[in-house]
Amino acid sequence: MVSKYKSTIIGFYFAIPSFIMIIDELEIISIIVIITLFPVAVPLELLGDRFFDSHDLISLIVVLVLLSLFVLTTYYYLKKLLKEGSEGKPFKVLGLWIYFILLLFIIHPLVFYIWSMIHSESAGDGQFIFGVIDTFPISSFLFVVLGATVDYFRRVNTFDEKIND
Repeated sequence: MVSKYKSTIIGFYFAIPSFIMIIDELEIISIIVIITLFPVAVPLELLGDRFFDSHDLISLIVVLVLLSLFVLTTYYYLKKLLKEGSEGKPFKVLGLWIYFILLLFIIHPLVFYIWSMIHSESAGDGQFIFGVIDTFPISSFLFVVLGATVDYFRRVNTFDEKIND
């Protein structure tokens, strides 16, 4: 199946859980959302707590590290995509899935920490972690945007008829 919007559709797959969560707050999805914070953001938070006292400063450091990871990961993926396209290689859907899975643990914490910097006055509250549920739909929509971006680069680089499903 050749599709001009294959990457956007895959991005939509990553956004579906948040759309379901908007309609019906399912506990299992809420747990999955919180789990996305652990691999990257929690170690950064613990490291920041060790060296700094200010929660705002720790959040800023976490945001800067996550933003850097996002920019570097996206730059590397798009550069590789353009290179493969210019060499006439077929588009690799598996590579896109791996890219999105990596971003799953970068984008959700990034949007949450930006939200937490804005709402830092309630950071001591035990319910603060549930802010991740508020930010998850926003961060999930970014996968659709990134998918559309990849589709754009695919069209620019003439991947149109060379898609490996």
